[in-house]
Amino acid sequence: MVGWPNINITAPQGTEVVMHFAEMLNDSGEKSRGNDGPEGGLYTANYRSAKATGTYIAKGDANESYRSTFTFYGFRYVSVTATQDITINSFVAEVVGSAIPETGTLETSDASVNQLINNVLWGQRSNYLSVPTDCPQRDEKLGWSGDTQIFVGAASYNANVAGFFHKWAYDAQDSQQGGAYTDTIPRSAAVGSGNAAWGDAGIIVPYTMYKMYGDTLMIEKMYDSMTEYMQWLEARGYIGAGTGYGDWLAYESNEGPVRNVIACAYYANDTLMMAEMCDAIGKTDEAASYRQRYEEIKDYFQATFLNADGTLKTENSTQTCYLMALKSDMFETEEQKQAAVDTLVQKIKDNGNKLGTGFVGTGALNQTLSDVGETNMAYTLLLQREDPSWLYSVDQGATTIWERWNSYTKENGFGDVSMNSFNHYSYGAVLEWMYSDMLGIEADIDDPGFKHIILQPQPDTREDSEIPANEQRITSVKGSYDSTYGTISAEWNWSEDEFNYTATVPANTTATVYLPTTEGQTVTVNGKDVADLDEATDGIKYIETTDGKAVFEVVSGTFNFKSSSTEEPTPGDVDKTILEKVIAKATELKGTEEYTNAIPSVKESFDKALADAQTVYDNPAATDKEVTNAWMTLMDEIHKLGFQAGDKTALQNLYDEVKDTDLSQYKDGAAKDNFKTALKNAETVLADRDAMQNEIDKAYNDLKAAFDALEKLADKSQLKALLDECAEFKEENYTPATWEVFAPILEKAQGVYDNVDATQEEVNAAVDELLGGMLQLRFKADTSILEGLVQQVEGMDLSQYTDASVAALKAVLGESKAM
Repeated sequence: MVGWPNINITAPQGTEVVMHFAEMLNDSGEKSRGNDGPEGGLYTANYRSAKATGTYIAKGDANESYRSTFTFYGFRYVSVTATQDITINSFVAEVVGSAIPETGTLETSDASVNQLINNVLWGQRSNYLSVPTDCPQRDEKLGWSGDTQIFVGAASYNANVAGFFHKWAYDAQDSQQGGAYTDTIPRSAAVGSGNAAWGDAGIIVPYTMYKMYGDTLMIEKMYDSMTEYMQWLEARGYIGAGTGYGDWLAYESNEGPVRNVIACAYYANDTLMMAEMCDAIGKTDEAASYRQRYEEIKDYFQATFLNADGTLKTENSTQTCYLMALKSDMFETEEQKQAAVDTLVQKIKDNGNKLGTGFVGTGALNQTLSDVGETNMAYTLLLQREDPSWLYSVDQGATTIWERWNSYTKENGFGDVSMNSFNHYSYGAVLEWMYSDMLGIEADIDDPGFKHIILQPQPDTREDSEIPANEQRITSVKGSYDSTYGTISAEWNWSEDEFNYTATVPANTTATVYLPTTEGQTVTVNGKDVADLDEATDGIKYIETTDGKAVFEVVSGTFNFKSSSTEEPTPGDVDKTILEKVIAKATELKGTEEYTNAIPSVKESFDKALADAQTVYDNPAATDKEVTNAWMTLMDEIHKLGFQAGDKTALQNLYDEVKDTDLSQYKDGAAKDNFKTALKNAETVLADRDAMQNEIDKAYNDLKAAFDALEKLADKSQLKALLDECAEFKEENYTPATWEVFAPILEKAQGVYDNVDATQEEVNAAVDELLGGMLQLRFKADTSILEGLVQQVEGMDLSQYTDASVAALKAVLGESKAM
């Protein structure tokens, strides 16, 4: 964890209470096992020069509390010592992190995988504290950009990190050097910039925010910075960024040729991501240019790194190199690509069904395998228990993700202390695959932010002969993701004869479902055969069955899919007991506030389902299939009663209050544009009869924030009146000394008046200064002039001026009349 202890003690005055922190305990005291102290004592060697110590000097009160104020610790264990006897009244380890709402849940049939999921989450909690650090404990705590981009996809499932990375985007721009992004963000003087997979975070993070949240604001905010980086890359040719790190901590080769493949492949991916981001903000010409650049990089990659058959040249032939080539689609033909897939899979098998990748390769490993149709191999790697693997660390006792697969082993003890963090989230990137492919909840880049959802569960369908001896098949998975549109949930269980899949799609979204099936199996949805589905009433449309998947388009609701080899039951006497109970419950719900407050479309579909169910119940010739369809459909409508209509009162009041705002009185710019957008969105929500509370609240908060952010133009009426008055003043009528004082004041005041961005404070100051300059003017000795001026001043409307300035004017007017 990351945080600090909050300790309450009773101790004599002057007692020193010292707390030391550690991630691990010494397991034996043996130096040969890397121990740095006696068995059971704190192991701190891997903290390097970090003291990781907190000291409190007691003042002698009966109950006094202490917690750190200017530091935090990464730890699992704490030792407490004192120079005198003390009483510890309470001791609480307080977790500290950025306020990021957690959005994902995930559980499988495998307990070790569930522990891995928990380890990834705690690694993120520990390292997302203002800056996405690589580790939170030793003398480093740096925002390594390679770790950031590798893990950002998994992070976006675990929690809503949009705001967290908007702050990071400012850091990225501030740190940028000569076009290149730095190895750590914020920049550290200890490291450099412009290295492949590290510097590319400046492109990958905004792209991920767009994909996961539909966030174009970050694209616009980062666009000039990203363009500068892409220009820096282009100036280097087709090779990509620098090769300072390559596939960090890889078990396989990480020499120059491997690093060159990584750099080039990352550059290619950068161009495709930039093209899509340009499209998102209307820069179509730039998008086309980036796509053309991608084709040029692809040609260079093929000529430099590929053999004619699609395999990589010997010096580039590692698992990671193949992953990079496949992820960036560097092949000319499908035959070449398949040859690369086959080679990659064989390399993994030849390595004992184990990965050989480092930070970069592991971050792309399972996602890429599923993308090329090798999900079963992805499961083999996920469930591998030998070194290196995710579950190997779990079996050694890991409670977070470690920097190395073997940071500690039961067999040999502790690893190399120079780089051996036990809280290092990078390898947790596999969680992105577990959500998007294993559970099957994925964002659609063509309609980002989960406005349109891709539901494509990919179960573990390995044959028994394919499963290594130390592994077991995952047979069920369930989870959810709180998207910006609402909660998406999914659950599946698999056997050789049947695949059951249930998914919930939130209101105001749609989804495409890809259901695994095999030849000869029957596919049903909510108990209905595919052929019997009605798009209007069932909210689902069957598209086709292709490549082992039945494809459907669905609207919001809960859907129960089944792909089964089981034959239909023989017709006979139909049991309507369940249907009767569901009808009774639905009828009861009709009289509740839950039904009354449901959105109109839900009430309409609920009423129809109830009527249809009653018809089936009353029909003595109803088949078993019709009865099952009736109660399942009605139950689905009961579930939808959770879609409650929102209260629009506050939004309507706010809209009425601000809709007629005279925008000509406010400064042009982003704030005014944001207000127009928020006002239009509020109109849309107010007009939407199915709008729910979260949408209404968001529209209200966005509109209020946009209105509050408007910057009003300064009121210059007083300043204009004075300047109009001054226009009548003639230099020849005044003494030279007073005119010399007055002239620059008048010029300055005119400048403030002409400045469209002048603030009210600047205008008020100009009024006071100009009035003072006017008041100090003195006529040359000619009373006729003075008499005319007295008459002019007496005719002025003084209601437009401040009390102080009017009082001063009247005093001078009195003197002038006496003269």
